[in-house]
Amino acid sequence: MQRYIVSYDISKDKIRGRAYRKLKKMGISIQKSVFYVELNYSELVRLQKDMMDLIEVTDSVFIVPCCDRCFAQATYIGKQKEVVMVA
Repeated sequence: MQRYIVSYDISKDKIRGRAYRKLKKMGISIQKSVFYVELNYSELVRLQKDMMDLIEVTDSVFIVPCCDRCFAQATYIGKQKEVVMVA
């Protein structure tokens, strides 16, 4: 399993809602359009395909791998909710 940070910029509410629900099932919502997920290779490929099929030409999805060392150095600062991530 590899860790990823997934963010999206989707203009239409309906499409954005679909993306949010899909990612919510897969991982932890860090911000409204930013998620932490752990995926194996086939899950990553499936997520990439699903997002390509979902978004429109003006939308974007950014998937960034996050190594163990980088993840261990991550800091979350927020007042609205607590996010618990296990290193």
